[in-house]
Amino acid sequence: MMPTIDDAKRAPPGHFWPPGSQEAQQIAREQRERELARFDQAVQAAAKRLAAAAPIGEQQPEAPQPSNEIQSGAQ
Repeated sequence: MMPTIDDAKRAPPGHFWPPGSQEAQQIAREQRERELARFDQAVQAAAKRLAAAAPIGEQQPEAPQPSNEIQSGAQ
């Protein structure tokens, strides 16, 4: 029986499928998306903390909204 994508997510990289296969690429893409989502959440939380820590009466710049684009040099 062929392993499923769920099996591969629990296994070390390259265990079920060779690097570069469609399944391996899909798993890597999902991992990058999860990491990007966690990073975006951390940035939003930090922006809220900074806004809350700013002295009252000072102008607070609006926190930048996260982009849905992946801006990475390695693609």
